[in-house]
Amino acid sequence: GTATSVWWETQVDPTLVFGIPQIGSWSLMEGRFLENDQLDPDILVYNDPASVQAGGDAQLEAAVKEMLKEIGF
Repeated sequence: GTATSVWWETQVDPTLVFGIPQIGSWSLMEGRFLENDQLDPDILVYNDPASVQAGGDAQLEAAVKEMLKEIGF
């Protein structure tokens, strides 16, 4: 996993809070920082709002199917 340490700062209005990154995660394999970079999934599955509201999760179902395929089920 990756992590970023953040220094949290408040403003004069205490409801305004922002984080200043103190350290970042560097990918040795890609030679770049991992922050602000999109990670594309291996299997792209759209979770439509109606299915999610009904309790479904197409992304989880696709992941389980792939894992079962990998172990031979």
